[in-house]
Amino acid sequence: MNLDKSTFPNRTLAGSSFEHLVEELNKVVSPLEEALYAIVDAMPHGRDYIGRDEEYKAACAQHTENYNDLLKLKNFFEDKRQHCFEQIAK
Repeated sequence: MNLDKSTFPNRTLAGSSFEHLVEELNKVVSPLEEALYAIVDAMPHGRDYIGRDEEYKAACAQHTENYNDLLKLKNFFEDKRQHCFEQIAK
């Protein structure tokens, strides 16, 4: 996953509407936020791993890692949205 912020756009006279870009990025960020809440709700529970402590720990670690990856992606698009919003005022 490439989260390089140097690729964020800059406002130019011939470029895209940054108001439109902010609206489109809102459409990206909102579902990612909802997905993060859903991931928390779907966290593995010990009752599903009775007698399998190592598997439960591994499932929790995997779940947490996946949550953190999605959080990084959401934060990237939030930062991009904020960057575009700040360009509107310039």
